[in-house]
Amino acid sequence: MTTRFLWEGFRLLQEIHDDVPLTYVYSDAESYEPLARIDGTKDPDIFWFHCQPNGTPERMTDREGHIRWEGQNSAWGKLLHESIPQETGYAQNLRMQGQYLDRETGLHYNLFRYYDPDSARFTQQDPIGLAGGINLYAYAPNPLTWIDPLGLARCEAGVASGKGSNINGKWLKGSHGNAGLFPSSVADKLRGRQFKSFDDFRESFWKEVANDTHLSRQFSPSNISRMKGGKAPIAHNSQWNGKNRSYVLHHRTPIQHGGGVYDVDNILIVTPRYHLDILDRTYHF
Repeated sequence: MTTRFLWEGFRLLQEIHDDVPLTYVYSDAESYEPLARIDGTKDPDIFWFHCQPNGTPERMTDREGHIRWEGQNSAWGKLLHESIPQETGYAQNLRMQGQYLDRETGLHYNLFRYYDPDSARFTQQDPIGLAGGINLYAYAPNPLTWIDPLGLARCEAGVASGKGSNINGKWLKGSHGNAGLFPSSVADKLRGRQFKSFDDFRESFWKEVANDTHLSRQFSPSNISRMKGGKAPIAHNSQWNGKNRSYVLHHRTPIQHGGGVYDVDNILIVTPRYHLDILDRTYHF
């Protein structure tokens, strides 16, 4: 049997076994949590996913409510037991959000990397380097509330909090804009808002910076354009760290030590080079 995969952006839309498509439906337009699987096109079979709080499927039922697949998983996504009361015709291979089980190797395909549920680690270094976290192989601090659907940067939903700092003069200090505090003007715009992930928060932050005439005057037109699109501006070339060239939102107190993910008073804005210099291996790793 030949299996082909069809993607909708970064999400798996279909797996096609010979000429039979299995189509995935997700809980919302930006989610990686599966809602249903539709097998076939003419008189299709529809199966519904029942997921854990972190979006990992633990049961699949048919339209009559009968259990067609059930799996017991460890906290880190290892399938401990699998039962198939009634065959669906095709295996259920979705695991933690964004992951697809390779039954030959036991690894989970996680788009940009493979995840090993036995060791609870990725098998390759993070392609985005330290921007995804200090430990280049780690999945997340808490797999029950964090997800990493792309295999790039772990994320957790949350609400922005904190006051930020008043910026009267130059925002980013140092010879080449090395670092700056979280501006209160931006904090006022983000506070109380719900974010699905830190990526979502980061994009909103840079958009607000671009719209703030006082803060954005330190940046070139090309960087302002980047920020309006939700991308971090490029730092001065003396502040690059290898391929990492964009500004970083750095948590003063690491998340694994209880630092607030969306607490703006726990966030500094730093260049990649400065980010490397301030990391204490005995504390941040």
